[in-house]
Amino acid sequence: MPEYIDTLIADAIRPEANNKITVLGLLGDALFVPAVPTALATLAIIQRWRPTPREAPGTNFAFSFEIHGPGFVPIVVAAQTLTVPVGPRPNMNFVVQIQGFPVPQEGDYEIRTLIDGVPQHTYQFFIGVPPQNQRDRLLGFRP
Repeated sequence: MPEYIDTLIADAIRPEANNKITVLGLLGDALFVPAVPTALATLAIIQRWRPTPREAPGTNFAFSFEIHGPGFVPIVVAAQTLTVPVGPRPNMNFVVQIQGFPVPQEGDYEIRTLIDGVPQHTYQFFIGVPPQNQRDRLLGFRP
């Protein structure tokens, strides 16, 4: 099985030529919203995975996500086939962009990654209203 490298959450993620990726509006593992309930216009997720030496170029894997959070039915992202590329140091990038991501409640959200239908990794992040003492330092939030 490929080895997990990292997860990034942003407003938009776009694969580019020459093995580059453009990440717009990079978010941390705590996303602040003015109020809940709300919906994020977009939520883009990229996970990077490294094949092990046993996984030759051309090996295929089916990657999928389940996104769980408080107060909503889990979002299931259909499997996408990722192929181990030719090296050197090949990475496999799983990119998903969700329009109108629901935030019915403040709390912890999880991205569960499945490879070939088997759970392989869970990434956790928080969505909520910032504490009052942080609001005056954030753009778009009223003190």
